[in-house]
Amino acid sequence: MRLYDAKYNQTCKICNFTISHNKQGRFTLHLKIQHHISLNEYLISYYYSSDELNCSYELCENKVKLYRGKPKKFCSNACASRNKAKPNICHVCGKKFDTTVRPHRATKTCSKYCENQLRSNSTYNWHKSMSKQQKDEHFTKIISKTAMTRKKNHTPSWNSGKTGIYSQEVIKKIRKSTLKQMENKVFRKTKIEILMEVFLKEFKIAYTYSFILENRQFDFYLKDYNILIECDGGLLACTQNFIQIQQTGSLKE
Repeated sequence: MRLYDAKYNQTCKICNFTISHNKQGRFTLHLKIQHHISLNEYLISYYYSSDELNCSYELCENKVKLYRGKPKKFCSNACASRNKAKPNICHVCGKKFDTTVRPHRATKTCSKYCENQLRSNSTYNWHKSMSKQQKDEHFTKIISKTAMTRKKNHTPSWNSGKTGIYSQEVIKKIRKSTLKQMENKVFRKTKIEILMEVFLKEFKIAYTYSFILENRQFDFYLKDYNILIECDGGLLACTQNFIQIQQTGSLKE
């Protein structure tokens, strides 16, 4: 890049007018009279290329101003200050960023999306490194704490009592996951279920707890009597209906 200097020959890039120097402002006067622009406007529009006016800070896309006919190095004091330290590199996408998009230098990601992605990856790797026993203890603790907090604050879950918020595909996935949890018995028994279990044990009735049949879960299955028992909250639901299992596996009320 050849910097503008008033001491050297000047050739107008608009009309090819040539003058030996611009010490007395003769070239500046020519621009003003013939082309109606200032020397500063001429240098920016015709003398320097667009790339030569870019800010020297690598993450800045602004153009710099001129000082005595020469381009400044930075477009602002802020860019000059940021250039003293290397930009951060996002741990997810590898993109460079600085405090203009993320306010803290210790931030590891360039955006909220990458932040969520990093948190998700870290959680996944953490869960993957845990043994089955550690997972069971960890998730049991989380479920217990969540239930206690909601009970204490009298706050139901966000989807409680709402309808039409899930697609059929999501509903099928939820049901499948719930049935899997019920098969593995990874949940707490209700008070009525505990009372029913005590009753069955007292009378020495053989039973299977959390019995799954045709993608439905039933609280107790009495094999010797071919009876399913369904408990509902604090009341016993089996006082109205008994559901019997036929040999074919279908249900009959």
